[in-house]
Amino acid sequence: MKKLMVVLITILFLIGSPAVAIDWTVANEKSVVWDAVTTLSDDSIIPAGDKVEYELFLVSYKSTDRDADKTSMGITELLEFTYSFVAEGRYLAGIRAIRTPENLPDEKSYSEIVWSDSATDVPIPFGFIYLLKPGKVGTFKPK
Repeated sequence: MKKLMVVLITILFLIGSPAVAIDWTVANEKSVVWDAVTTLSDDSIIPAGDKVEYELFLVSYKSTDRDADKTSMGITELLEFTYSFVAEGRYLAGIRAIRTPENLPDEKSYSEIVWSDSATDVPIPFGFIYLLKPGKVGTFKPK
């Protein structure tokens, strides 16, 4: 009975731990790609002439309030973006679509942010780790 309890607790711990399912990559720069957004939230096609851009975010993996803690890394019309890291840490990436209607060029609508650890929105949940390299070894000589 004790063995069964230990196994069940271990399984529950592993299932409940989000870090288990994330594919972490150590890098100082990393590119991401995505599919173009072609429909509105009601599944109708985005009208021809409307502009769709994408805003990319980073947030610390430790964040308990992603909305408040997220940092915008840039806006692009391309379907690819390269993140560059400057501070050590574990990061999750985020993206949202921004639509500017052709007939209302001063107005914008925004999709929900998709975070890179979302098992429902991302085929393989991922995150980034950035670590500074140690300094170069000096006075390397024979004894």
